Amino acid sequence: SRSSSTHSPFVLPMERVRFASRGQYQVPLDIGGQIFSMMVDTGSADLAVVLAHCESCAPHRQLYTPGRNSTRVLCNHGPSHPRGQCTYHVSYADGSGVETAVFEDLVSFGSSPPVRTIVGGVLVESEGFQPPHVDGIWGLGFRSLASTDSPTAVDALVAATGIHDRYSLCLRPHGGELALGGGPVPSVHYQWTKLVAPADGFLTVWLHQVRVGGRTLHLNEEDLNVGGVIVDSGSSAALLTHALYAELSAAVVSECEAVDVEAAALQLSSIDVDED
Repeated sequence: SRSSSTHSPFVLPMERVRFASRGQYQVPLDIGGQIFSMMVDTGSADLAVVLAHCESCAPHRQLYTPGRNSTRVLCNHGPSHPRGQCTYHVSYADGSGVETAVFEDLVSFGSSPPVRTIVGGVLVESEGFQPPHVDGIWGLGFRSLASTDSPTAVDALVAATGIHDRYSLCLRPHGGELALGGGPVPSVHYQWTKLVAPADGFLTVWLHQVRVGGRTLHLNEEDLNVGGVIVDSGSSAALLTHALYAELSAAVVSECEAVDVEAAALQLSSIDVDED
């Protein structure tokens, strides 16, 4: 963290969302006095929510109406709205994207006090951005990944409250918790790995080995990594290098061929299943 802190972390409940075969999680955020369901995304760094007057958006549960505490961020250069308001366009790894108008507004993170931070009001969204019951996206990546030259929402919270500059995600099959300013302490129950220097803003780790059926794949670390492996809470996909994919698929096929399929089927057929 940037500095020591005696503040307790702010904990937000997470709910798992199934959408277009992707696994993702959402949290409630108070933006400008309205409660929104926001997808948690460690693979981006912008806070963006669908505007009430969105020009091209699918239906959503809640729409953002900037209130009396909000201000439009004006631009003298770069992309801007006809009224001179800053805008940005961002694309995501799944092919979706949004165009937003930039505001400053008060945002509360769980029990935190309201914090003034940048909010992107979505003017245009592409197909597949978010399902109807999710209102926007909250990027937890580093500032260098943000679309505006401003501190991220987490940066603003750290500066305003003095919490530790860290967070933790506890992901469970049906939900979990996001702890801002804290998380599990080192112990035998957790395995830790260092982040690679975040030059591009992503949360990146280094992959050292892959094991299949107790056997380590014979690949050097350059074949396992291309600058590291990005940890992305907004996706359940595993994207591999060509060399790793070839070795992994061959190892899985080999494991499957070694299984006595008839014996396994016979064993399964002897198991009593409680249909209730």
